[in-house]
Amino acid sequence: MIKRMSEITDLKRFCILNKKRWYLIPVLAIAGAVLFGGIYFLVMTLNAGDTVYRCKAFYYITFDEKEDETVTHYYNSYTWNDVLDCDLIAGRVAENLGMEKQYIADVSSVPGLSDVRFFWVYVDTADKEESLKIQNAFADVLPEFASITPGFDSIVLWDAPAVVSVTEDFVTGRVTVFGGCVGLLTGILLVMFLSASDDRVYVMGDVRKYIGTDTAAVIFTDGSVYTKPLLDQDDKKYVYDRTGQYKSDYYIDNLSKAVKKGQVNVADKTDVNGIEDKKAIMLVPVRMGDSGHSLTLVGDELATLGFENIYALICDADKKMYEHYYGKSISDKS
Repeated sequence: MIKRMSEITDLKRFCILNKKRWYLIPVLAIAGAVLFGGIYFLVMTLNAGDTVYRCKAFYYITFDEKEDETVTHYYNSYTWNDVLDCDLIAGRVAENLGMEKQYIADVSSVPGLSDVRFFWVYVDTADKEESLKIQNAFADVLPEFASITPGFDSIVLWDAPAVVSVTEDFVTGRVTVFGGCVGLLTGILLVMFLSASDDRVYVMGDVRKYIGTDTAAVIFTDGSVYTKPLLDQDDKKYVYDRTGQYKSDYYIDNLSKAVKKGQVNVADKTDVNGIEDKKAIMLVPVRMGDSGHSLTLVGDELATLGFENIYALICDADKKMYEHYYGKSISDKS
């Protein structure tokens, strides 16, 4: 498969032969976006709990100037959440309200500090009045904490408590874009895989991969023929019609117009054993789109019989595709 993937380095061939598959890329991109975005929205909607009410209050700290700076270093973004949960704060709030200390610790938090002298306290519960009540209790307890704790002069409420509902931060748009990118990449890889898995013969270069020789002639569907100079030699020429896909006159009628010297004969599976001239030009017919591995088997069969000059004869080729791939010059040699 890795060897076959090298076909994709021929971008012109890859693009021409996969023109009917390109729709897979946008389709899978859209499908990925819809799938990821839809599943995310559905999961977030189904898992959404009760409305959370957050009571926010802003506090200002005055540190004791007699203390050294280790106090301000200690009370920072990383420590305040632990400090808030201690007995002197959460414990006192719980005691004043007749609640469990652990519950108070669970619903309260301190977000990151931008200045050690200012900090927010958040109280998140499913009840608007309860959030406000707990925050008011903090407003009473924090000044007490400052008065009995070394390093503090005071903690005062800087901004009155306010209650807001906390809306879940849906990122459906970003998830949808991510799903679209996944679908896009999947589509590209799928087209590459289908192309690499396709062993059919389309252009003359495909023949060399299977029997290691060139194509001697191409018969187009409109009856025109492209031949290479080797068919103008005096050597005997045979079309090895092993499978009997066509009547003999198909090859003779089409090739006789293009071959300048000698005759073209058709040999079936029985006739080929009677050909004594092992240097005769043997043409292996392959219809455009036939399996390349089947071509390999026929080539091996002729090689086993001792023939030295084995070439492919591509039949029923799409002339427009060949002109698009090779250029108009291929028509001039018909």
